[in-house]
Amino acid sequence: MAITGTKYHLEIQTHRKNPYGLLRNSYRVDGKTRHDTMCRITGMSLEQLRAMQAAIAGKTIANEDFKIIESREYGASYACIALMKKLGLHIDIFSRPSEGWVRSCIAMIAGRIVYAGSKLSLSHCGSYSALWEASGIEGEVDVNTHCYEAMDKLLERQESIEKKLAKKHLSDGTLVLYDITSSYMEGGYLDSELVTFGYNRDQKRGREQIVISLLCTKEGCPVAVDILSGNTKDETTVLEKIKEIKEKYGIEKVVFVGDRGMATRAKYEEIDHELVKVISALTHNTIKELCEKGIVQPNMFDEKNIVEIIDGKMRYCLCKNPDMAAKEASTRRALLEKTQAELDKIVACTKKTKYSKEMRAGKAVNKYKMGKFIIFEGGDGGNLTYSLDEAKIGQESCLDGC
Repeated sequence: MAITGTKYHLEIQTHRKNPYGLLRNSYRVDGKTRHDTMCRITGMSLEQLRAMQAAIAGKTIANEDFKIIESREYGASYACIALMKKLGLHIDIFSRPSEGWVRSCIAMIAGRIVYAGSKLSLSHCGSYSALWEASGIEGEVDVNTHCYEAMDKLLERQESIEKKLAKKHLSDGTLVLYDITSSYMEGGYLDSELVTFGYNRDQKRGREQIVISLLCTKEGCPVAVDILSGNTKDETTVLEKIKEIKEKYGIEKVVFVGDRGMATRAKYEEIDHELVKVISALTHNTIKELCEKGIVQPNMFDEKNIVEIIDGKMRYCLCKNPDMAAKEASTRRALLEKTQAELDKIVACTKKTKYSKEMRAGKAVNKYKMGKFIIFEGGDGGNLTYSLDEAKIGQESCLDGC
């Protein structure tokens, strides 16, 4: 007789009013399974017997009565708040970070990163997030008290906060990045001195707007932000911002980086270049002037190498971006096609209209700003014809991507 594979297990019997368990030893004799009952276990509930059964088998058992009735996000909010505290942002906001409005600001910053919603939605996130508790805010959250009043406090502290950030991230001779953008407004702002019509960068017509300026470190870390009137032009803010960097943050020498709309020639000449160095991009018209004066030549713009030209106090670094060149060529081609389509309709028109063909044609080329590439013939009551100035188009294409 061969006996193999002995194993203890608990067998639960539930066919009676009170369940009981049988502790058994199973084994095989000559290939057949046999059971020996070691003892009978009574006086325990079914859940207790199942827990014992799982323990004997070396397993764990989930309680069938255990149900998840609420699950709230915690990890992402906690990680954002912990990182802000590690960076000392809560102390930069106010020297007593335990105050309620400071905790509310920390919650709003983390909420903006994790949820990117409105302040009203953030105040109602308690059903699915532990954001406010993780920030130290207990009880019901009110949007007016915990959001808007806290933001008013934050606005009062703006200058102090920006000075602390500048002290941390800016120093003499540092690189400073600066740009402005616009944000259009919905609704009426009759009493606002800032909300007005201006050049809208989102091409949102018929909407009043504000202009937002942002000052960053070379790594892109925001240091200061300003809200300006909606009709503020890019270049008009540069000198004031440079003055602010020097006087407000105590930095004497900076390298100011702005796009070609910021550092216009007129503003560039007003800057004290002993204290402020400027890096910007040239417009196509400026490049054309340099080519006409013989300072640079179109073949100097290389796709792989940067060619450096020094002209007095100016240093030009010439290069060519093939992707940008393709984009500019495609844009010009599309605008010329639209211009031609409108001109063809005007030239072919035989009906008398209130305006002459010349006036309508002029309006069409001004619409797409392609007049410099169009040569008109005839007119003055006669037949109006036009042709493309291929030579000028060729000259313009040489500077694509430069």
